[in-house]
Amino acid sequence: MATHQVVEEKTGYEVGSVLPFPYIIDQQLVEYDFIYGGIGEKYAALKIEAKAILELTNVVASFE
Repeated sequence: MATHQVVEEKTGYEVGSVLPFPYIIDQQLVEYDFIYGGIGEKYAALKIEAKAILELTNVVASFE
């Protein structure tokens, strides 16, 4: 998983505030049934099927 520092460097947002559909994705996320992501609000989150995030976004980079 990406560290807090990597998330901030790559997205410009702190962990918990990252927009729900990142364009850079950790390939290990698809091993989970669901993932939870930031929606731009510090105290709210989005629950989404892990494989759906690949279908719904235009992923431009990935890492393991």
